[in-house]
Amino acid sequence: EDDGDWATWELKAAASVPAGPVSLGAAVFWSPDATGMGTDENLYYEANASFSPFDKVTVGGAVGKQTTDLTAGGESEYTTVNVGMTIALSDMFSTDVRYHTTDIDNCDLCEDRVAATLKAAF
Repeated sequence: EDDGDWATWELKAAASVPAGPVSLGAAVFWSPDATGMGTDENLYYEANASFSPFDKVTVGGAVGKQTTDLTAGGESEYTTVNVGMTIALSDMFSTDVRYHTTDIDNCDLCEDRVAATLKAAF
């Protein structure tokens, strides 16, 4: 039985520009073989924005679209949304609290979520 080829790679292009107190951006991710199991080409693109209302605080979000060509034919697609706040705790540490959602139905892993992260930059 063929379990598929899980070896994959992805290209990313992203840019952002300051627009007064706001930063506006866009990103595109492309892979010729997303997971190796029932998928072919995969494309994700998003528009994002952020601003800093206070020193060391950034609020931002993104809206994106994921499209995947299926090896059996057809296409799968969904929309993603996230909005959150990052706080710089020091020069090395920051924390982020972010709400994530998609328009995928009947998928427990795709339900609305709030995630908190702690980042250390060395």
